[in-house]
This record gives sequence, C-alpha cells and structure tokens, in this order.
Amino acid sequence: MQVITGIRNDGCHYLDGPGAYEWWYADALSDDGEWGVVIILFRGMPMSPTYLDDPEHMLAGCAVSVYHNGVRLAFSFTEQPLESASYARDEVRVQMDGASIVVDETGLLTACVDMPCDTDERRVAVTLRGQPTRCIDPLPADLSDKHAWVLARPRMQTTASIQLMEGSTVVVDHTFETTGYHDHNLGVRAMHHDFAGWYWGRVHCQDRTIVFLSTPRSGDTTHEVYEIDVDGVAKAWHDVEITYGKTFITAMGLLCSRHIRLRGISPTTGPHEVSCTNSIACEDSPFYQRYISDWFIDGTAVGKGMSEYMNVARMKSAWIRPFLRLPLINILSQVER
Repeated sequence: MQVITGIRNDGCHYLDGPGAYEWWYADALSDDGEWGVVIILFRGMPMSPTYLDDPEHMLAGCAVSVYHNGVRLAFSFTEQPLESASYARDEVRVQMDGASIVVDETGLLTACVDMPCDTDERRVAVTLRGQPTRCIDPLPADLSDKHAWVLARPRMQTTASIQLMEGSTVVVDHTFETTGYHDHNLGVRAMHHDFAGWYWGRVHCQDRTIVFLSTPRSGDTTHEVYEIDVDGVAKAWHDVEITYGKTFITAMGLLCSRHIRLRGISPTTGPHEVSCTNSIACEDSPFYQRYISDWFIDGTAVGKGMSEYMNVARMKSAWIRPFLRLPLINILSQVER
C-alpha cells in the first residue's frame, strides 16, 4: 500500500482492468458524536455485487449515510453506468447523477449527494463544505504500488447540511459545524486479491488529527499512523505497532475488535499511545462495520471519531452477494427500463 498526501494527488488516475477501483471519501461527525455523515463516490465499486460478479464491467456509484445518536437514519448505495459520470485527471472534480465532489481554486471541497434511499419516495440530500486552514500540498506523486491511500484533505473546517425527505415532507433539516475529513483510495485490481482485513479510523483533536490504516493478515500488510497538524500537514509516525483487543463475533459472523491500540513515534511530538474504542456500531453488514468511536491519547480522552472494520476476503465469496444487494439501488436497471 502506497501512502500519498495532498490534494494534488486527488484527481482521477483512470485505472482500468478487472477489479480496478478508485473512490473519494468524505465524512463529518459533530463534536458530541450526535450527528454523522459519510459520502463516497466510486469509479469501480469494490463493494458492489454487480461489479464483483463481473469485475471487467466498471461502474460509477455513490454511497451516503446519515447517523444520529449512533443509528443510521438514511442510507443510499447506488450504481450507474460509467459513461453517466465524469472524472477529472488534473483537478478534483468527480460528478455523476445525483452526486459530486469538487475542490475549487481556493481549496474549498464541496461534496453533494441527493439520492433516493430505497424504492419509495424517501430521499437524502447532504452537502459537506470543507476549507483547509492552509493549502500546503506536496507535488503530485507517481503510483508505485498496486494500491494507494491518498490523504488528500484529512483535516478541514467543515459545514455539514443534512435534509431527509418523506415524499414532499422534510423530516430532518439540520446543519452543524465541525472538523471534516477527506481521503481517496485506489487500486489496479480487486481488493480481495491482496487484503484480508481492513481497519481504519480517525479522530480530530484541538491541535491535531490522528488517522490510521491497518490491513492485518493480508498479503499487502500495511500499518500506518499519520498525524495532521492544524495547518493540514500530514506526517507519518515511525516504529508503528498496532494491536487489537476485545474481539467479538457479530450477528453476521464477523470477528471484530472493539479496541485498537496504536503505538509509535510522532516526528514532531515524540512517542505516543493512542486507543480507539469502537463503542457504537452505526453500520453492520456481512463484511463491514462502521463505528462511532471513543479515542484516547496517552490515556487522556480526546473525543469522538469514526472507525471501520472490513473483512475484505469475504467479498470474493459468492454467498455474500445477495446480502450486499439488499440496500442497493440499481440505476442501471432503471436506465434499461
């Protein structure tokens, strides 16, 4: 796994071939953990049963989730023909039916989604607007690995706006200010060829952001911890050790860990121990859990964050695909009709 930082590496890399993928992720969580939003736009969809059945048939897509007090209020996972979407190479501009992520010349990131939640008249509309404190970005990097993680805007001042509709009635209309997060993942082949498990998490503190990615028991084993300062500059910890504790089995048979411990040495603040406790599972699927998590640095509570566990190996199993399809809104079939 290659790790790259900065918005200059956030444009589309136009990876093609069976199982190739690229996704742009943005989230926002209120400081008290009450409200949360996740937006993901895809070019190639590793979690789509359609794409898993035919990895040479690349799709565009979008996923959006809204959480309130640890409960998912709204969810939409759509797939659509690749030709209905556009992806800029030399700037951040991803656009498709009902969704977009754009970074303008000032560095302002705007992620918008307006999608049906299911087959009835329920809709979710979410907008995240994130402005970095400063726009200091490394030069573009060449890809040198099969998979890459781009820390594009891991810390930004963000306004999150949420609207949920039931028919013509607005049932939720809420806006909050917080620190937001944006990254970008890509790979030249299907994730399950190289990864078995995938742990990720991030927390925003007053003076820094901590984010980690770990892929234990994988052919492509990664254990990365990054610290992002108030100016948005990301620096890797060294001598990283990540351990997992308080394992449990979910109702869907996933073996997960409630407690992740990160040890390492920050290049600016020295050695630290960070604990991520996966307190509330706000999403639960046969291969994936997302959490509203509690974080501690050197034993001191620093607030709420987001984290996830993905059993990537399960995605290659045919039995799991009917379960993945349950919440899926297939715009392909709507187009064909």
